[in-house]
Amino acid sequence: MSTVSAGLVNCPSCGAPNPANAEVCTHCSGRIAALRTELPSRLDIVLQTLGIFLFAVGFVLLLTAIYFHQSIESPIFVAGAVGLVAGILLVASGAYLRSE
Repeated sequence: MSTVSAGLVNCPSCGAPNPANAEVCTHCSGRIAALRTELPSRLDIVLQTLGIFLFAVGFVLLLTAIYFHQSIESPIFVAGAVGLVAGILLVASGAYLRSE
């Protein structure tokens, strides 16, 4: 089982400890770079946070429009629908950027 701790990375093949910045194991030459996971960039986090916020606001606006029996042409209903769609698109684009 491979682990990462205190600046050392254990090789997934042989288990030998290696420096955290090593690409290959110093003992068996096995690949250990695949253990590292990159932190999400700020753009991913901003897109997903903004998307969740817009989705929530759009959802509340749509519920408000439905509660007050607004037509689908009313500004509150349209703003809610736009908020929902924009929120979904932002969350999806942030998730796509994170997966690359």
